[in-house]
Amino acid sequence: MAVKNYFKFEKSKKLKLYHEISGSHNLVRYKELKEQVNTEEFKKKVAFLKDKKKFEKSEAYKKYSDYKKLAADPVVTFVLKYEKSKFYKNYLDVKESFDLKRHNELKELIESDDYKKQKAWLEDKKRWEKTEDAQKLKQYETDKKKPEFVKYFKYKDSSDFDFFKNWDVVFEDTFADKKLDDTKWMTSSLTASKTLGQNYAMSGDLSIFTNGANIQTGNKLSIQVKRENKEGMVWQMPAGFVPAEFDYTSGMISSGENFRLGDGIVEAKIFFNPVKQVASSFSSLMAATFRVLTWLKWGRKIFWEFTP
Repeated sequence: MAVKNYFKFEKSKKLKLYHEISGSHNLVRYKELKEQVNTEEFKKKVAFLKDKKKFEKSEAYKKYSDYKKLAADPVVTFVLKYEKSKFYKNYLDVKESFDLKRHNELKELIESDDYKKQKAWLEDKKRWEKTEDAQKLKQYETDKKKPEFVKYFKYKDSSDFDFFKNWDVVFEDTFADKKLDDTKWMTSSLTASKTLGQNYAMSGDLSIFTNGANIQTGNKLSIQVKRENKEGMVWQMPAGFVPAEFDYTSGMISSGENFRLGDGIVEAKIFFNPVKQVASSFSSLMAATFRVLTWLKWGRKIFWEFTP
């Protein structure tokens, strides 16, 4: 309340007038004469000069007359009265006070650009939506509805996969290197390496497997089928292996020489991009009987096949 009255009073006309005349000659002279006429010495002079004519001709009378005249001066009476007012007293109390100093500091603060920006941000009802955390929460709400996430959390703490958790990875290749890992793979079938010593085709095949020329690696395995003339061997009964010409070449890889299992349950996980125009397959060979188990065969159709 005191600060409020201070600012109200600071703008008043009376305070302005007070400042203009508080140092005037008349007021200064009045105070000087007041001090003099109230002294014991002056009073004695007045008593001595009680003779009206003498007193009126004396210097003391002149001063007394001036004093009385100034005492009735409107300017002097205003100043004397104003100095005793509660508003002026409040003005003097606040002028050098801590409260006024703090008020001015806060005024400078709230008028700064930084404060205005902060105030605008706090008053923005949508400020939460504009934060980085809000975007993260929005992304989280979106992700948790994805089918793969829903399935993950559905089975995360279930016992459905306990059987698979106890499995060991016995063979793996991501084909990340630009060169085929020859400690894991060879580019001919185990049967071909143990019999003819080179890849061969079966009767009716349109392509012949090359010795790695159609294989590319580097983050994935690519087996290419090329339209090109190539000589090779074909297994034909009852003649056996006979030479033939092919219009296409292809490729294959086998781990038969480097990886074998005696017994147990085997699961294979394969990531592939099938091409409908080409028949591709993933198989395993029973070495003792040379029977082939085709895990997956794909081309125009994808199906399981077991070849005895």
